[in-house]
Amino acid sequence: MCRNTTIQEINDSEKLDKFITGALRSLKTDGVLIIRQDLSKVKEMKKMAMLTDYFDVFRLEEGNGNVGFQFYAVNEVLDSVYVHQNWLDFIWTLIKKPFPKDVNGVVSFRDFLDRTQYTDTGIFAYEWIFGNNFISPGGWKQNLAILKRFGPMKTGQRMLDIGVGIGGGARQAASEFGLQVLGVDLSTNMLAVALERVHKEKDARVTYAVCDACEYEFEPNSFDYVFSRDCIQHIKDTDKLFSRIYIAKKVGFIDIEVENMTPRFKEILLEERERLEQNKQTFLAKFSQNAYDGLVSGWNSKLQYIADDNHNWNFFAAVKPQ
Repeated sequence: MCRNTTIQEINDSEKLDKFITGALRSLKTDGVLIIRQDLSKVKEMKKMAMLTDYFDVFRLEEGNGNVGFQFYAVNEVLDSVYVHQNWLDFIWTLIKKPFPKDVNGVVSFRDFLDRTQYTDTGIFAYEWIFGNNFISPGGWKQNLAILKRFGPMKTGQRMLDIGVGIGGGARQAASEFGLQVLGVDLSTNMLAVALERVHKEKDARVTYAVCDACEYEFEPNSFDYVFSRDCIQHIKDTDKLFSRIYIAKKVGFIDIEVENMTPRFKEILLEERERLEQNKQTFLAKFSQNAYDGLVSGWNSKLQYIADDNHNWNFFAAVKPQ
C-alpha cells in the first residue's frame, strides 16, 4: 500500500516509473497494489485521469512476456467527502497480471474509450449539443422524465448510476429527489469532469468511482435504485452485468416493463441536429470543423439506422419484491 506522496513526486515521471517498477517486481501475480493519494492541492484537475491512464498502460518485461496492473477501481475516500468536503482524495486498487505485447498502442477498453470517443474535445462537444452536464440525448429534461418513471422516491434512498458520464444525471437525482447517488463509469476523462464539478458544488449526496460495473463487487442489497442511460448497449456480457445489479439491489426482479422509445429518440436527434446546424458558427468558435462534421455525420447515421429499423431506443424497468 502506498499513501500520499508529495505533489513533486507524483509529477515526476522518473519517480513514478521507479515506484511502479518496484511494485510490480515485488508483487506476485494476482497481488494487489493499493494507492491512496489526495489530489485536492494539485492544480491539474485531470490528474486523477492522468495517473489512472499511467497505471493502466504501464508494462514491464518479465520472463518471456509483460506484466502490468489490471485496473480494478478508483474510489473516493468517503471520510474526506463527508468530513472535509474533499472529492479529490482517491484510492486506486490495481492487480498484477501478465499481459501480451500491446497492439496498436491501446492496451485496455478503458484506455480505448479515453483515447477515442471520450477525449476532452469529444466530451465537451457532446455537452454543447445535449446541454450543461449531460452527454445523452435530450439532456436535463429527458433525463428527468426518465427518472420520474421510478415513481415516488424518498429522500436518503440510494441509487447506483452505471455509466454516469460527466455526472449530470447523478446530480439531478440528488437535487430533484434527495437521493444518495454513487455514479460509476469506466472513462476517467468523463469522471474527471464530474469530480471537478461536484468538488466545486460540495454536494455530499453524490460520490463517484471509476470501475467496470461487470467486475466491481458492489455491496450486496445496498441500493434502492439502479439507473443507466445509453450505456448498457456497449457492454458485451449483459448477463454478468445484470447479475451484479441483482446482487447490489436491496430486493429480485419482478414486474418487468419494456417500452420502445425510438420515436422520441428520433425527435430528439432531429431537434439536436437542427440546433447544431442553426448555431454552426457558435459551435465552430469553440470546436473544430472536424468535430462539427463528425457530430452531423453521427446524427445522420443514427437517423438512417432508425429508418432502417436498426437502432432502437428502449426503456426497461424491473422491480424487486418487497
